[in-house]
Amino acid sequence: MAIEYTLYIDTECALPRLRESVCACIRDESDMSPTGTLTFSGEKLLGTVSAVNEVTRQFVSEDFSFNARARVTFRLDKFALADSQDSLVRCVAAVLAADPSDAILLFNGETVVLRRRGSDLVLREGFGPWTSARLQPLGRSYRIGPIE
Repeated sequence: MAIEYTLYIDTECALPRLRESVCACIRDESDMSPTGTLTFSGEKLLGTVSAVNEVTRQFVSEDFSFNARARVTFRLDKFALADSQDSLVRCVAAVLAADPSDAILLFNGETVVLRRRGSDLVLREGFGPWTSARLQPLGRSYRIGPIE
């Protein structure tokens, strides 16, 4: 079973710019694939950056009361989970720092593990990647607790 996180963000930022934020964290200097897919890979993490289609936008809006315009999907290496989680937190922090828009991070498509509304950033308490050693990239602008 894959370990996957999906970051939905309500942004008007260009998708290549979001990809650049992720790539800088994992030292990925690869070019886009010949098909134009915005992929990335490095430091035990791989994924894609894409626009959200209308069906997904409606699903996210209904289930999470959130308007998603862009999606960054992260697939972790389950055989190097700690390193993958380190990379995940760095990349999510970079995207959030580059764009102040509202965002949610889902674990395996259903569990909300991060939510940002305005300047309120909440991380789900007791969830895997949120260890004190990994939280430094997020600065001090978050709180840990239940996500409503």
